[in-house]
Amino acid sequence: MRTLDLAPPLGRAIEVLTNSQESDIIFEKLIDTAKNYIMAKRTQIDEMVDQRSRRWIPRTFNRRIATAIVEGTIDLLHRLRQRDSEARVQFRATVASLANELMTSTELRDKVQRLKNLLLDDVVVKAWLTSVWDQLAHRLVLELSDPRSNARSTIQSGVLALARSMREDTFIRTRIDAIIERLVIQLFQWRSEIGLLIAEVVRNWDARTVSDRLELVLGSDLQYIRINGTIVGALVGCVIYLLSIAVA
Repeated sequence: MRTLDLAPPLGRAIEVLTNSQESDIIFEKLIDTAKNYIMAKRTQIDEMVDQRSRRWIPRTFNRRIATAIVEGTIDLLHRLRQRDSEARVQFRATVASLANELMTSTELRDKVQRLKNLLLDDVVVKAWLTSVWDQLAHRLVLELSDPRSNARSTIQSGVLALARSMREDTFIRTRIDAIIERLVIQLFQWRSEIGLLIAEVVRNWDARTVSDRLELVLGSDLQYIRINGTIVGALVGCVIYLLSIAVA
């Protein structure tokens, strides 16, 4: 994991996401959410400005400052939501520039690599990531094993809805095929990085971990092999025993 260069695939992922129609829909949804959140927190914003202002400044001025902050932010979000606006074009250009630098800039790639190694070497970060992963995995297993859980019913409803759409809607099938094809192409371009990641993860496994992984994947097949071996061994033993009696 330490030797895996994350910058190029990260830049490519950003490039693919920002150039898709789905990214525009998600971005606009985030803009709407942020705008609604700011409007809902208007009173708290006024209070925050009052708390951080000088005591000798009249509250009326603080209210005007808070109003200017909110209205300016809302105006910026409104312009970002318009696909052909100058603010939206500049934002996309900034994101595209970042993606290009991640893929081509040696200096930026080195910074990303150093930051990644710094985080991976930190004991607290390692413990936190392990704890979060274990909790999420345990929670997900519990949710999916409960027939009455919201997660299970939501996933089931989503799968059924997707299946109906794929069966009845040609456009949906075409879009899904295009997404899968694009994903496979991207994965193929990252095959070296994925291979390095898998090799490094497997290299860090001990004998017990390898045994557990094989048992998990091949457990049922191993049981059949053990049963067959026991039966064949017993039959061979009986044949040898009978032959020894016959010869005697």
